[in-house]
Amino acid sequence: MFKMKNLLVAVILLAVAITASIAPISADSKIKLSLDGKDLAVKVSPVSSGGKMYVPIKEAAEAIGGIVTWSKISKRMTITTCDKNIVINGNSNKAVVNHNTIILDGTTKVIDGTLLVPFSFLEKGLGIYATYSASSKSITAKYFTNMKGTLKAGGSTTIEPIASKAAIKLMEMNKGLSVTVAKGGSGEGIKGAYNGTFNIGNASRALTDTDKKTYPGLVSTTIGRDGIAIIVNKKNSVKNLSTQQVFDIFTGKISNWADVGGKKAPINVYTRESGSGTLTSFVELALHMYDKKASVVARATPMAENGTVLNAISQDENSIGFLSLGFVESRVKALDIENVTPNSVNCLSGNYKYVRPLNVLTKGAPSGLAAKFINYLLSPDGQLMIVKEGYLPLILED
Repeated sequence: MFKMKNLLVAVILLAVAITASIAPISADSKIKLSLDGKDLAVKVSPVSSGGKMYVPIKEAAEAIGGIVTWSKISKRMTITTCDKNIVINGNSNKAVVNHNTIILDGTTKVIDGTLLVPFSFLEKGLGIYATYSASSKSITAKYFTNMKGTLKAGGSTTIEPIASKAAIKLMEMNKGLSVTVAKGGSGEGIKGAYNGTFNIGNASRALTDTDKKTYPGLVSTTIGRDGIAIIVNKKNSVKNLSTQQVFDIFTGKISNWADVGGKKAPINVYTRESGSGTLTSFVELALHMYDKKASVVARATPMAENGTVLNAISQDENSIGFLSLGFVESRVKALDIENVTPNSVNCLSGNYKYVRPLNVLTKGAPSGLAAKFINYLLSPDGQLMIVKEGYLPLILED
């Protein structure tokens, strides 16, 4: 009987201890968590337990551009940013960051299906600087507002509008930060990232095998996607082309609009200059699907940028060209391809075939200011900026 009583007391004490450590705090004592001046909408508020502060990690990681997966069964979370690969388990005092195991200041907690980590892991794991105010019951964290120094980016004219707007936004948030964004084409972005001209090279295409041999050690991060639109003058009666017709026109096999349902008139082909990521992607997607050795017909007129293609097509009734979907304006007409309209939904679903990645490049793994700039492009704010510029986010929200 005495042993049974002692056992019962021990069980009760253990239950009380467990309850005290995981019970959610009352609504009037919730601790707020803000990042870069914005309150994070968390499912479970930060809690204090055993003299230590624990914070929900998922929302903070996603706010800085992280892709988060969480298994309720194994209680394992993975976090991927451009510079971090993190694995962390519930009820554990360890985490793996970029393949290195670190010891935490406390044991992680799982409350109502949410993983909470020791407060110090915000900085140790994610590089988020944070402070706690007991008087206001709030945690103030900084990541994108904690940048200082000089950053140079350049390359793709397609990515330039996105990078420039991101640069302006981040410089507004950080008075000690200077970011410059140059054009020049994807080829220059790749070369510049390798030789140090740019901290970040912008390339609106994937690295080729030749690129990888010529510029070894470049690390590519995809920040979004872009459709390549086939455009004609607004007065052109043609509305749709098959992929075969696109191939035949741009390789010179078809040279008159009458052969594709238009008026009897010569087809004036416009292309991009050598080194353009848009050109490389177009050839790969539209021509190499039929002939791996095909190239744009030699009589095509080369243009330096998306904007100059747009201007040329708008002024030439018999013209055809291609450009980034984000540059399409009402003064030209984007053709349906295989009766599929080039728009965000069709591009992301795979129904529209001419879709390419938008990449940023660093020599070696991203770090420092370059990593934060890239993570900003991957963050919810950065992805919204990409959509507003007419490009495609990495994930299409419901």
